[in-house]
Amino acid sequence: AAAGLGGLDAAAEPPAPALGLNLFDPSSAEVRAALEAAKKLPTSLGPALDALDASATLRGGLGDDFVDAYLLLRRQHWAQYCGTVTDWERAQYLDV
Repeated sequence: AAAGLGGLDAAAEPPAPALGLNLFDPSSAEVRAALEAAKKLPTSLGPALDALDASATLRGGLGDDFVDAYLLLRRQHWAQYCGTVTDWERAQYLDV
């Protein structure tokens, strides 16, 4: 909601809709162009937290205190997750 309100406050122009395009069909030049032009989202929690930390819009909408507390907690969770060896990893790499 904070990002949406930030866009409204800044009178930001939304991107053109991809109406009529099957975005799962990369054989279309139009689809490839639309996918290349689209802003890429973070693919894991670490980079997503970095993006939140750097977002003046979200900090303004949610408040620095909330964002900082949220980042502290979620970075601890991310560190725990990254330090965990999963059952799949055990089976894949420790099967000796």
